[in-house]
Amino acid sequence: MRHSLSLVILLAAVPAAAAQNPATPPPVPESVALKKTCDKGNFEDCYKLAGMHRRGEGAQKDAGKAAGLLKKACEGGQAQACLDLGDMHRDGEGIAKDIDKTILYWQKACDGTSGEACARLGLMFHEGKDTPRDLTRATSLLQKGCDGGIHRACRTLGTMYQAGGVPPRDTARAAALYAKACDAGDGEACGLLGVLQRDGAGVARDATRASASFKRACDAGALAGCYDLGLAYERGQGAARDLPRAIALYTKACGGGEARGCHGLALLYRDGVGVPRDLARAVSLWKKGCEGGAARACLELGVVYASGKGAPRNMAEASSLYRKACTGGDMRGCLNLGAIYAAGGEVARDTRRAASLYQEACEGGDATGCGRLGRMYEVAEGVPFDKEKAIALYKKACDGGSALDCFNMGHALRNGQLFTRDPKQGAVRLKQGCDGAVAASCFELGLMNEVGDGVAKDPGRAAALFTQACTGGEPRACAKAKAYGR
Repeated sequence: MRHSLSLVILLAAVPAAAAQNPATPPPVPESVALKKTCDKGNFEDCYKLAGMHRRGEGAQKDAGKAAGLLKKACEGGQAQACLDLGDMHRDGEGIAKDIDKTILYWQKACDGTSGEACARLGLMFHEGKDTPRDLTRATSLLQKGCDGGIHRACRTLGTMYQAGGVPPRDTARAAALYAKACDAGDGEACGLLGVLQRDGAGVARDATRASASFKRACDAGALAGCYDLGLAYERGQGAARDLPRAIALYTKACGGGEARGCHGLALLYRDGVGVPRDLARAVSLWKKGCEGGAARACLELGVVYASGKGAPRNMAEASSLYRKACTGGDMRGCLNLGAIYAAGGEVARDTRRAASLYQEACEGGDATGCGRLGRMYEVAEGVPFDKEKAIALYKKACDGGSALDCFNMGHALRNGQLFTRDPKQGAVRLKQGCDGAVAASCFELGLMNEVGDGVAKDPGRAAALFTQACTGGEPRACAKAKAYGR
């Protein structure tokens, strides 16, 4: 029995002894292990350890230490480390804020394998906020970013090719870049591609494909695409006309901050198309759209205040809204504001300011603005008399699509007013005016065909033109048409 008891005591003591002499050491903390391998030149582990110190996860939070480790990893060829170090210098995260160093490290990352760094640097030089704008450098960097799979780089580069300058305008290239970004899930790029497809710029005009692109944009959360898709449904372009769908899309766009959606919805309420006519609702939507930056909404709201239909007449408010529309890119705002200053009355007459506004409209692509400015040079209002400038502006207006200015040119050429009399060219311009639905232009062209002035004598053609002019509201033509039995 004594021997058995001793054996039990001995066996019981064995586990205790084992516990006092463990066979395996405690695990080494990951941060310590990474520090050792980093010190031996494993730059990937330097990058991992930097992240731990930067986040304060698994190691003491220490932005300065993180920056030092990132610098080491960057110099060892870790592109992502260069990118992150550039971020820290940009934000002043634990180290001095230094945009020059941000550019330096982002460039090192870009030269490595980081398409993201190329994109960020390209966008920086494109925007010109933190560093002087350099579109040549931006183009090269954005191309590298796009090639590296960063879709926003493709999209931004596309906008540069579409705008022209640096790089040169190339809408086909822009369309290809938008398509690449769109296929990568960039909703904004899908919307931009849709606009080119709808307008036939750089790609074949295709309303159906455009609508499909707008749908992809809208589904991806790009509200501009929702607006453009709504427009397609409203007009029945590329999709069957569907007003309820258009209204829903405009409402979605407007509610999400796409100001053009508010404008599109306002037009429907103004005209009672697909919704009950409600001018007060339209005015409310135009206000929202104008405040959101939709120049066309500002223009329409200006018309409301100028006419007194939908709100009390207020020319000062109308003038302010027209100026906002003009500045926002709707040249009709410049044109309408110029007309206010040219006429005077509730706003002090100022022909110099009117001429300046007409010039702004003309330079912005508004043909009517060119014609009005030409008239001011012809009669020396707000600008000195300048016959050559007046003639050049009238031509620009007519060639730009202002049918009324084509009529005015044709009339002047036919009668030798301002222009040297040239009935042949007068007939050409009068035809342009007539084709643009200016009844007086059809009437004068009819007179020329009747007697063979500048054109071959053609009574049958004259009769048809008189009838067209009479139908268009030119009373002098009606008697002429009647005389021909029309």
